[in-house]
Amino acid sequence: LTAFCVRLNAATNGAFDQSIDWISQQGMELAKLVLCRTNLYDLPPRSFALGILCHGLVAARLLPAEAFRPDGEPDAARWAQAFKSIPWCPDLECELPHWAQQLVLERAQLATGALIEDLQDEARRFSELAGHAWQGYGAYRQGLLFLDRPGARR
Repeated sequence: LTAFCVRLNAATNGAFDQSIDWISQQGMELAKLVLCRTNLYDLPPRSFALGILCHGLVAARLLPAEAFRPDGEPDAARWAQAFKSIPWCPDLECELPHWAQQLVLERAQLATGALIEDLQDEARRFSELAGHAWQGYGAYRQGLLFLDRPGARR
């Protein structure tokens, strides 16, 4: 995850450095929590990091969840709910204009060496894994760990 974030920051010329740093820091905390409640073999490390990055880009409001909805997922509401079920994505409102979203998505592909289909698949797999992990987390399910999200409404 750290390597992907460093590369994404470089690919965007530091334009979103605070958000990307937040994704890296909070993503590592999220990874610890999810890994404590899941089987390490459910997702290989690269897949796990890609999934966290995709969710982080949504949580930081750099991309909408829709950007990672697979072509085979016809239910947009179900897809959005998969993102909302993880505490660091309480709302899915993207703050960037469409052209900037496209830029972030293209640079994310460049920084990770992944195709959009790979990002979509890993976002889906991570949603499923993390969603199951959150079922037993009490206060964490309420998002208490991630209240300091950039741009969080207070």
